[in-house]
Amino acid sequence: MPERDNCVRRCHLCTTLLSRYNPDPYCAGCARLGPPHNVPTPQVADHVWGQADVQEALAARDFGKLCHLVRARSSLRQDDMAELTGLSQAFLSMLESGVRRLTNIDRIVTLIEGLGVPIELTGPMLRGSVEPWISRQIGADSQRGKGFESSIDLGETLYVDSGRNPT
Repeated sequence: MPERDNCVRRCHLCTTLLSRYNPDPYCAGCARLGPPHNVPTPQVADHVWGQADVQEALAARDFGKLCHLVRARSSLRQDDMAELTGLSQAFLSMLESGVRRLTNIDRIVTLIEGLGVPIELTGPMLRGSVEPWISRQIGADSQRGKGFESSIDLGETLYVDSGRNPT
């Protein structure tokens, strides 16, 4: 009777246990991705920001719905969203399902900046380092039709000073 190899083999990338029938050093999931240096960085698709329901969720500050729409329209996983925003996958899951709400202004800023929401959609909303004269210029440019086409009224936008205090 041949002697069995009792050695436990693991994927070289994710350390998942490998099947005894898998002769490769990588699990199937990692093998599909290719070498680690070719793993694409998750990105939010640019076309997402032009969609009316995404803009409405942003205007209503419904961050759970916003995350779900952005994630679905960009073909991202919650793990990808977590990597982009710095928020945990568990928190994003609860946010999308409505179990948790995003009320902390610093976390809102983290989410908005991590997703790369165009400033034309938020105005200087929750952009902590925007000077007041820049805010006025952005609002004026948006009303003249420059920049991103948006259905959001910038007059109702929440402005935040550099100390993250609503004004």
